[in-house]
Amino acid sequence: MMKLELRGNKTLVRSVVLGIAAILLSVFISKKLSAPKETKAPLTSFRTKTVEVSEVILQSNRLNVVASGRLKAQNRFEVYAEVTGVLQNANFRKGARIGEGSPIAVIDSKEFEGQLKSQRSAFLGLVSQVMPDIQIDHSSEFASWEAFIQKIQVEKSLPELPVVNSTSLKKFLSARSVLTNYYNIKSLEERLAKYRIAAPYLGVLVETNIEPGALVRAGQKIGTFVQPGVFELEASVVPSQLKYLREGQSVQLTSEGKAYLGRILRFNEVVDLQTQMVSVIIQINHPELKEGQFFEMNIAAAEVNGSIEIARNLLSNEQTVFLVNDKDSTLVVKPVIVHGYKGQKALVSGLEAGTILVSQQISGGFEGMKVVPQMAGK
Repeated sequence: MMKLELRGNKTLVRSVVLGIAAILLSVFISKKLSAPKETKAPLTSFRTKTVEVSEVILQSNRLNVVASGRLKAQNRFEVYAEVTGVLQNANFRKGARIGEGSPIAVIDSKEFEGQLKSQRSAFLGLVSQVMPDIQIDHSSEFASWEAFIQKIQVEKSLPELPVVNSTSLKKFLSARSVLTNYYNIKSLEERLAKYRIAAPYLGVLVETNIEPGALVRAGQKIGTFVQPGVFELEASVVPSQLKYLREGQSVQLTSEGKAYLGRILRFNEVVDLQTQMVSVIIQINHPELKEGQFFEMNIAAAEVNGSIEIARNLLSNEQTVFLVNDKDSTLVVKPVIVHGYKGQKALVSGLEAGTILVSQQISGGFEGMKVVPQMAGK
C-alpha cells in the first residue's frame, strides 16, 4: 500500500510540473508574438578602414569647358557598285587622289552599251512607222516629231520628247508603245551611268576592297572615298556647360603642341546614357591634318562661386562623393553638382565648407561604413 501511494504521489507531482511548464511556455510565446517589431538601426559596419580625408574649402574657380576627340572626315562615303562587271581603271588603289568629276571606279559596260544601242535603233524604227499617221491625223504636231526623229542617234542618249498637246495623239502614241519604249530606254541610260562612279569632290581613296581587273558584283562595297582637309571633331561636354557654347562659335584646339581654329557646327540633343555627356560637333579645315588625329579643346567660360576642385576619380556615377560623419566616423554619400572637368580634376559645388571629404578612392565603400579618417599630408 505504501509503494502504491508513493507512485501515485510522484505521478501527481510530475503532472503538476509539466502543466506549469506548459503554461509558462504558452505565456512566453504569446508575449513574443504580441511584442512590437523593433525598428532596424541604420546600416553601420564595425569594420574600420583608414582613409585619407581633407577639409572642404570653398572658393571661386574659373570654369573651363574642356573636351577632346579625334578627327573624322566631314565628307566621306562608302563606294558601292550598283551594276555587275569588271573593274577597269588601274588607279583604283588605296591613297589615290581623284579630282572632282573624275571617275573613282569604271566598270566594263561594253555589253550593256551594245544592248542599249540595239534598243535605240528599234525605237527609231518604231517612231518612223508612226510618222505617216502623225502627218495625216495630227499635221500640226508633225514638224516637232520630224525634228525629234532627226536628233535620234543610236550612240547617244535619246533627245527630249516633243511636247504633246493633243489628247488623241497621246492615246495614239501610247497604243503604239512609243511612250513606253522611250521611257524604258531612258531608264537603261540612267543605268549605264552607274558603270562610271564619278568623284563629287577632290578626294582620296582611303580603303579599297577590290583590285583592278576583278569582277564587281551589284551591291558590293568596293571602297571608301573621303575629302581631305575638311574634318569634324566630336567632343563630349557636361550638359550644364552648353549654356557657354553656341553654334558658329570659334574655338581653339590643340594637337601635338600646335593650335588650330575650329567652329562649332551643331549639338547632339541626346545625353549619352553611360557618360551623361552631350556631344558637340566642331569643324576644322586644314590641309595638314589627318583623319584620326587627336585634339583637345579648352574654353574659358565663367567663374563658379562656392566651388571646389577635386580628383575626378572621387566621383561615384559622376554625381556623388563620400564625406565622413565627424560624430561616428562613418561614410556619408553626398550628391554634388559637376560643372566641368579639367584633365583629371572635376569642378563641383553643393558641399558645405568645413565638412570632411574623403580624398581617396574606396573600393567597396558604402554609406555607414566605419572609417578611420586621416588628414592628407599628416
